This record gives sequence, structure tokens and C-alpha cells, in this order.
Amino acid sequence: MGIMAGIGTVIADDPMLNVRVEGWKSPIRILCDSGLRIPLDGQIVKSAGKYRTIVAYADSENTEAKRKRLHEMGVETICCPDENNQVDLKKLMKYLGEEGIDSILLEGGGTLNDSALRAGIVQEVQAFIAPKLFGGMNSKTPVEGIGVRFPSEAVKLKCTDICQIGEDIRITCQVCGKDRRSHVYRNRRRERNNPLYTADRRIRSSGSESEKSTGRHKDW
Repeated sequence: MGIMAGIGTVIADDPMLNVRVEGWKSPIRILCDSGLRIPLDGQIVKSAGKYRTIVAYADSENTEAKRKRLHEMGVETICCPDENNQVDLKKLMKYLGEEGIDSILLEGGGTLNDSALRAGIVQEVQAFIAPKLFGGMNSKTPVEGIGVRFPSEAVKLKCTDICQIGEDIRITCQVCGKDRRSHVYRNRRRERNNPLYTADRRIRSSGSESEKSTGRHKDW
């Protein structure tokens, strides 16, 4: 099993992404970091020798020195860019599957959550609701990105379980029609190139084996 986060979460929170319950095995840590901005002095890199850590990136031209240093510290890297020079999540999932990682807990922020939904790689959503109200016009949402214009374009979920954990409520849902969101976003991108679309839009805007045994690198 793996746990995945985006570089925004890593920089903001400096998490360990490990299990704190004694006797439990920690998951493989997977980070999406297009520009390879991960801090070398962060907890994840410093503990890579203890917990297997994979960093997926997209910029292969300006990151050679950083990759070498990461490998020396025990971090594995994989280059899998998409057409926008961001991490291609579908390619990443294929690679992880070949590595024997068939289940991932996505601990992303709103940006990575949005990218994962658009890529159609999300099967289940677990939403936790706390008895607190924060408000705020510019508050972050669980799913960022450009959003949708109509309810019919939203990602459809099917609720499979609701339970109370302490004061919080956990809602578990299966994602229906995973490919639909990708189709909607492709249409949205085409529309954004149309001058008439701007008048209508009123939406507010986580190769080869390395030569060193301490680190591995692969290009896709």
C-alpha cells in the first residue's frame, strides 16, 4: 500500500506520512512534485532510508543535480510528464502497479485531489465532517481546479457507509463514472479557447535503474 501527497502539502506541513501505531507497517510514500521542489532538509527526505519513498516529477531538464542528491539520500524518482509538463498520474499509477503497489491513500490537497479526479484514478472517497463551521470567501476546498459550471458535470458519488468517529462523521462513497470528469474537463479546455466562452464563465478561481543502490530513477 502507498500513501500519496502533493508538493504543496509537503512544503506547507513537512509531514512524515508514516504510521504512528506501534506494530503497524508504514505505507510506501509517494510524492507528486512536477518541478522537484521537495526540500532536502524535510522530514520525508531525511527519513527515506527508513521508509521507502518515491518522488514523481516532470521537469527532466533542470533537475539532474537535485535527483542525484535525492538518490544519495535514499529517495527513488520517476519522471512521468504529461503534455503540460505536470506529473501524468495515469502513467504513475501504471508504474506503481508494476512495483506491486495496488492501493493508494491519497492525502492530497485540493490541487492533487482535482488532478486525480480528472485523471479518473479515484475509486473511493472518504469524507470526514467535523462539527465546526469556518466560513471565509477564500477558504480552501477539498477539490480545487476550475470546477464545473453545471451540477450535471459534477463527479457522481454513491454512498456506501456513514459512521461516527468521536465527534466526527465519516462518509464513504464509491466514484461513479470515473471517466466522465476527464471528458468534461477536455470539453472545458476546448471552450476556454473560444472567445465567446469568456463572457459565459463566471467561476472563481498535492527510464532506467539508477546507478546507485541508494536510489532509483525511471523515465516514462
